[in-house]
Amino acid sequence: MAAAFQARFHESVDKAVFIGIDFGTTLTFRLVIKVLSWNNDHPYKFPTRVTSSGGDISCDPSSSHTEEPIEWFKLSLLHHDYLDTEIFESALFKQHESTRRKLGLKAEQVAAHFFEYMWSKLLRTLQRSNPGEAFIFFLTIAIPANWPSLSLTLLENSISLSGIADKLKVPVSFVAEPEATILGCLTEPAKMLNGTDFSGTLAKLDLQLGDIALAVGRFNGALKLDDRFIDLLDRKAQNVRTHRGFDSHKGEYFRRFAREVWDVDMKLNFGLSEKPWTYDVPGRWLASSARVQKGAYLELEFTNEDLNWVFEPIHDIAELIEEQVRLVLKKTRKAPKTIICKKVNQVSKDIGHGIQTIAFPKKTSLSAVSKGATQRCMLRHTYDPRYANLAVQIDSHVTRASYGIRSPSKNEAFEWLCHEGEALSTTKPKRHNLDLSVCRVIPAPDGKAILDLEIFSQKADAKACLFSNATWQADVDADALAREPGAVQIELLFDGIKLELGVWYRNARQSEDKVSVQRPFVD
Repeated sequence: MAAAFQARFHESVDKAVFIGIDFGTTLTFRLVIKVLSWNNDHPYKFPTRVTSSGGDISCDPSSSHTEEPIEWFKLSLLHHDYLDTEIFESALFKQHESTRRKLGLKAEQVAAHFFEYMWSKLLRTLQRSNPGEAFIFFLTIAIPANWPSLSLTLLENSISLSGIADKLKVPVSFVAEPEATILGCLTEPAKMLNGTDFSGTLAKLDLQLGDIALAVGRFNGALKLDDRFIDLLDRKAQNVRTHRGFDSHKGEYFRRFAREVWDVDMKLNFGLSEKPWTYDVPGRWLASSARVQKGAYLELEFTNEDLNWVFEPIHDIAELIEEQVRLVLKKTRKAPKTIICKKVNQVSKDIGHGIQTIAFPKKTSLSAVSKGATQRCMLRHTYDPRYANLAVQIDSHVTRASYGIRSPSKNEAFEWLCHEGEALSTTKPKRHNLDLSVCRVIPAPDGKAILDLEIFSQKADAKACLFSNATWQADVDADALAREPGAVQIELLFDGIKLELGVWYRNARQSEDKVSVQRPFVD
């Protein structure tokens, strides 16, 4: 997913600047809004990368190819259990992870360098246009809807390490990418949407949109496309007479070729011409006998059919994104006049740069996610009625499986808390009385009760299976609890980002610190 950075000034709050960051995997572009007017001077796009040269860490996008890059470090903030298998096994991802570890940098330290770089750019822009002014900063970061709390903690650490936390009026807050996207898109209903990167903006869409979101799944677009290009390059190299040591250094050769050609030319300009892409075979690849000859094998040719194969995942994702946006628009009754979603043969320089609104303002493209994150930041920290109607509340989640507990009835094996495809709503509670006969009540050393409850899951027509165990550390004596049938209720909740289990005792919700589920609800 592309990353974007945006700041917006709220004129009625003196010196307040609201900032939204779409923290992306591969690329970022900065579009800073001045205090009272839009700044059109610096819409530069630069890669989300940190480089090392001579022991110095840099985030300068103009860094040379001889420096060691660390890219896709957003994924390093995730525990391996949350990484797509293709990403976890990706040679490129492993290479960047190896570089990061070799430099002795933790994932949050790399992110901190990058945030510090972005922040310095923002301050420079604000100070240049408003010399001598002091500002109050608020920050919201858009994150994938299914990121675990540990990753958010690491992001908070990165913000702290970067020094940004000391500049904020209140601690950094987060918003789920789907909600930020909808906020960014629907608050400008007369504008067109141009979907050109589908690597995560609406991935794992936790909204009431039906099963089409399933196919989006965990698509980490740019990284997957880069791997596909390396595979294509490997096939092309089979026709080249290479030197004896080529195979042992092939990965390094291919990555360098990708940085010098694929990243800066083919990926950005694909679709602008029907002509084949032709490049000289790098001399360092060739056997000595091949260097003195002239022939077709001294060039690498990439046809549009070749690149169509590389970009193939984009086509299906594009159609899904378009359908998802249409469904959201239909549900909220705020349809724009036009939606444009480019197909694979039209993908151009916008690849990797996010779902964007066109011609807003002054024909300047703007990341919908960062725009939505900024609006959420304003809504969270101001009560100005002018912004109240911008909120498009995402308050439901379509479950991808049925979740339930054992039934106390002999006629039913399970009592389902929700059914597959059902929308859980934050505004319409659906609590279930917990019959203590279906769980274990364990007396703690102090006599208080600990409830241990088995949770089962079922998909489609498959057999129901044990999903996880949940525990509640009650502040009630075990004996007293046993004498209060119907006093305990449970509910599967959607908090806007994730699913969780809520426990109520005597109609009062119990502290989240007292309720734990061994396995997170990631469906």
